[in-house]
Amino acid sequence: MGIIHSAAAAGDSSARCKGNERAALLKLKQGLIDPSGRLSSWAGDDCCRWRGVRCSNRTGHVIQLRLRNPSPSPDDDDDNFLSGEISPSLPELKHLSYLDLSRNRFDGASIPRFIGSLTSLRYLNLSDATFGGTIPHQLGNLSRLQYLDLHCSNYLGPLLPSWLFNISNLKSIDLSFNQFQGPISGFGNLAFPFSADISNFDKQLSGCVRNSLQVLNLANNALGGAVPDWIGELRNLKSLHLEDNLLCCLIPPSLGTLSSLSFLYLGNNMLQGPIPESFGQLSELIVLDVGFNQLSGIVSDVHFSNVTKLEALLLSSNSLVLRFSSSWLPHFQLKNIHLGSCVLGPQFPAWLRTQRMFSTMDMSDADISAAVPDWFWNSSSRVYYFKLSHNHIRGVIPDTFTFKNAAIIDLQSNQFHGSLPLIGNGVSYLYLSDNSFSGDLRPILNNMTDLWSVSLSRNHISGTIPSSICEMQMLEVLDLSSNLLSGEIPRCSKVTTGLGFFSVLNLANNNLSGTIPQWIGTESFLGSLHLNNNSLHGGIPSLEKCTYLYILDLGENSLKGSIPPWIGESLTHLKMLRLRSNMLGGIIPDQLGLLSELQVLDLAGNNFAGTVPHWIANPSAMVSTDKRITEFFVTPDSGNTVDYVGIELTAIYQESLLVTIKGRDLEYSNTLSLVMSMDLSANDLHGQIPDSITDLVGLQSLNLSGNRLKGSIPRKIGNLQQLESLDLSKNLLDGEIPSSISALNYLSYLNLSYNKLSGRIPVGNQMQTLTDPTIYAGNPDLCGTPLTKKCTGDEVPGSDEPVLDTRNSDESETLWCFIGMMIGFVVGFWTFWGILSLKKAWRISYVGEDEGDQASSSLAVIHTARATKTLLKSLSKSLHLLFKEENGRGE
Repeated sequence: MGIIHSAAAAGDSSARCKGNERAALLKLKQGLIDPSGRLSSWAGDDCCRWRGVRCSNRTGHVIQLRLRNPSPSPDDDDDNFLSGEISPSLPELKHLSYLDLSRNRFDGASIPRFIGSLTSLRYLNLSDATFGGTIPHQLGNLSRLQYLDLHCSNYLGPLLPSWLFNISNLKSIDLSFNQFQGPISGFGNLAFPFSADISNFDKQLSGCVRNSLQVLNLANNALGGAVPDWIGELRNLKSLHLEDNLLCCLIPPSLGTLSSLSFLYLGNNMLQGPIPESFGQLSELIVLDVGFNQLSGIVSDVHFSNVTKLEALLLSSNSLVLRFSSSWLPHFQLKNIHLGSCVLGPQFPAWLRTQRMFSTMDMSDADISAAVPDWFWNSSSRVYYFKLSHNHIRGVIPDTFTFKNAAIIDLQSNQFHGSLPLIGNGVSYLYLSDNSFSGDLRPILNNMTDLWSVSLSRNHISGTIPSSICEMQMLEVLDLSSNLLSGEIPRCSKVTTGLGFFSVLNLANNNLSGTIPQWIGTESFLGSLHLNNNSLHGGIPSLEKCTYLYILDLGENSLKGSIPPWIGESLTHLKMLRLRSNMLGGIIPDQLGLLSELQVLDLAGNNFAGTVPHWIANPSAMVSTDKRITEFFVTPDSGNTVDYVGIELTAIYQESLLVTIKGRDLEYSNTLSLVMSMDLSANDLHGQIPDSITDLVGLQSLNLSGNRLKGSIPRKIGNLQQLESLDLSKNLLDGEIPSSISALNYLSYLNLSYNKLSGRIPVGNQMQTLTDPTIYAGNPDLCGTPLTKKCTGDEVPGSDEPVLDTRNSDESETLWCFIGMMIGFVVGFWTFWGILSLKKAWRISYVGEDEGDQASSSLAVIHTARATKTLLKSLSKSLHLLFKEENGRGE
């Protein structure tokens, strides 16, 4: 290629551009939309001086066309996008070897087929230009092509082009961030899904490609199957990108034979098993990324025996155990150390003492329980990403140490104590929660105007919240919850602070007093507000402008007044409303029925009156059983991310909420998106429970206890089949417990005590596991299991015979026999004497009729009557004892 020149060159060129090529470029300009005037220089006769056009100094032919969007971070407001149509005149540039249309906007248009006519092309970059559809097979004619970049081009696919690996001169292929997942065909009978297996790619690789290919980038697609052995045959491969796919199984040891390999990216797949020891022979390796897989096994000295140039070691989110000999000294100096979730502890790894150049460090969740050695602090001064979270690290951070270069500091969930650490002005994200830090906030928050996200929750921090938070114009997340803070929330002046970017404000579980300041209601981007469990008073402030609010927790304070209607009218995205344990009153407003996304409604422990609202079944989130675990967190929209070796670190805030369920206070975080709960307990509600409440089929917890509700339990209560907790205790409910309650298969907590319920307790299914009789205490007219009181007519299931109590059966049988004998004797005796008294002839023939015999007979009758009387008394007593015993057994 001859020396090239452009408009930047001074003076005339000895070879001016060709007329037909100039005409082709002008047609190209006509088809493009150029809002920023990037092509304004395309005028005049000499096209070689036009911006983005490069010509050969020897022949004058156009050999390069560089129309890449120059914006470093193009967005929707960027005017530097070129759009429109690419003119079919482009093939007139027959000597074009370099074409770059990247980072423009062609709105899903297909890649023009005529680009395949540019047979001199060696460099083709159409990346991030929003092309779509299939890659035209005509590009297979570009036999001289060495560099092909189609990454992130509006998701090309679904077929991987069959000609791709037949271009023998290819050195770099980048097809990342697309959706190649259809069948691959065009190889005779060969056809296989790109999303299922890549093991057959070797059949597409000609011998020339095997020897020439230097960069293979298939990242961010849907590749499945195992990493194939044939990749080890690409002897000149320098960069291999297979990250962010669905690859599984073992890493082939053949990758350790790639002696020229410098960059190996296998992260974020489903790879299993150990890291091959053959990796120790990759002497040119600079980046090793196998993070976010399912790898296991030991990593030892052998894995790095000949590795001398390594700068990035990315092993995080696996189950690897790092065990190096005490005498091992690495031959490399790492810049990026990412070992999160690997087993390193309990001591700090001694080999880290040799590493003095690292700028990112992640040893989170690494089973480290020792104190941080001084040599580690001394080597960490240049770090800008520092993560030691979720260990058991003890001790204090030295006063002499300052995170002066750090942008992200994450030390949460450890056992650090002492004063808060000193940080530099460049810190953007600070996470120190779940430790035992003490002191006040001023050293951290004073003059720290660059902070984006701060989490200092669950420490022993005291004092007041400094007014310097009013100066933090970039602050999006502030979590100071669960500390010992006192005083009032600072009264910021909205006009002077520049606030308005808060996504999260969490000051819960402190000793804050005063009223809620009005400036909070001007935070239009506020998504989560936690002020619960303080000593705040006054009313609910106006939050009408906070239209993005999805969690509002003002519980456990001393707030008075009523619920303002605008909560339902303006906060249409609200998912969690928690006003528990205040002094609020009045009627629950109908406008809350407009909150269709509501998942948690907790108004317990107030003074609300009236009936249970008729709109209670309105929230569509509660009437759906389609629940999915979603990440319930806030990601700041600042775009302020840290990018290193291809991995982005974005600050996030993990949301949580205290929900009273099953009689306990439970804190939900990871599964908060699944929680569906309604708690109106301990108020002054009256009237009946509306039948419409049974439409809330997604509800998991319902608590209406401690009110004055009357009437019966809704007959269709069994429709709430997701219900795990039901508390209707301490009301005035009457009637029977609906039999449909036995259909609640997930019910594990039930409280119906202290009502006026009657009748038989339903049995079957989950009801058989609820055996605590206190569930039904204070309902004297209830009977049946698990109460001792039996219901009349109880029967053994499946039998028509009455239930018999065999206890003392012998005694009962004997008593009944004795009673029968006595009754028979009395009846027989008086039948006999009755006949004699009526039949004189029988009496004369049987006992005689003289006066002496008559007197004796009368005397006998008198004695017999007395004996009968005594016998009847005994019979009466026996019957009384028998019936008393039988009633004691519920008969």
